Amino acid sequence: MKGKKKKGFTVGNLGSVALAFVVVVIVIGVGATILSQLQATQTSGTVAYNTTGYGLTSLSTMGQWLPLLALVIIATLIIAVVVRSFGGGGGAGV
Repeated sequence: MKGKKKKGFTVGNLGSVALAFVVVVIVIGVGATILSQLQATQTSGTVAYNTTGYGLTSLSTMGQWLPLLALVIIATLIIAVVVRSFGGGGGAGV
C-alpha cells in the first residue's frame, strides 16, 4: 500500500531522545533543589515539611532510574545500528 509510513525508531530520532532525556534530568534536578530549599524554611514535623520530604524522596527514586534509562537508550541505538548495518528494515526504521 502506498502512502503508509513505517513506524519505529530510527537513528535520526536519537537527537530527540537525547534531548528528552536531558530535559527529564534537568526537571528532576531543579525540582529537587526547589523542594530542598523549600523544606529548609519549614518547621519540622508539620504537614508541609512532611509533604516536601515525600516529594524529595519521590524525586530521588526517579533519579535512581536515570542510569537504567540511559542504558536502554544506548542499547536501542546499538541495536538500531546493528540491524541497519545488516540490511534489516530497509533503512526505514527498526
